Amino acid sequence: MHGVLIIKCLFDTGDGPDLRDHILSSGCLEPLLCYVNADTPVPFLRNVTWTLSNLCRNKNPAPPFSAVQQCLPALALLVYHSDREVLSDACWALSYLTDGPNDKIQAVIDAGICYVFTLVLSILSLCYRFYSLFYHIYH
Repeated sequence: MHGVLIIKCLFDTGDGPDLRDHILSSGCLEPLLCYVNADTPVPFLRNVTWTLSNLCRNKNPAPPFSAVQQCLPALALLVYHSDREVLSDACWALSYLTDGPNDKIQAVIDAGICYVFTLVLSILSLCYRFYSLFYHIYH
């Protein structure tokens, strides 16, 4: 029950950097990351992942990297998830985290997440090729 309340409170952290930074400085990230596991129901995990994405969001100013860097092990798991929404929000979080200096990009590389991006992009490329092929055949 407490987890549901935490997520509902954090859900709209995308309102700006002030609220995001307050949440990050209050220590809410660590308990939130505990819900990234195989036992968490998918609808709830979608909310957790969306919240993580919002905590990594905003550029002016960017979130303190020392705080959001804690998300990398969880995001490394979430990018393997079979649910499209979980995968999408995890990818958005990673795009926010890598939007900046090279040390942020290197932290994502060091977390071992780039292999999954390569795999996902390869699959998407293959899907678009098949779509294009069938489109030209049938139209």
